[in-house]
Amino acid sequence: MLLQPLVIAAFIAAFATIAQADEPPQEWLCTSATHSLAVSVMPSDDRPALFTLDETLQRDAKLTRRGDNLRLSATASTAKLFLALNLRDDGSTEIMVKPMVDGAETLFEPADCEDRAGLVAYLESRL
Repeated sequence: MLLQPLVIAAFIAAFATIAQADEPPQEWLCTSATHSLAVSVMPSDDRPALFTLDETLQRDAKLTRRGDNLRLSATASTAKLFLALNLRDDGSTEIMVKPMVDGAETLFEPADCEDRAGLVAYLESRL
């Protein structure tokens, strides 16, 4: 008698795992040599993602296309930063951090993104 409830519970757990695998992730993490940039799903068509830089600074990100490349960008006025995640059609990715201070250098760093193809597909669907 005890075996039947265990079989049913195992079946339900397996089905739940399969159902969750079909859902797109709600966040992608991109990392460079000095920064991490989490990209979270947002319901807004105007700003389809939320940036979280180095697990501290959060801003709504705007999506644009330049040629065949995608760019998510955000301005953090209080931190005096302009942030961008550039997803190039050649498969490369870079994080850009530009301090909004005269004379400060803009940092471009190659980055790796978890499930980059999934992130690009999500962003393409939001254009």
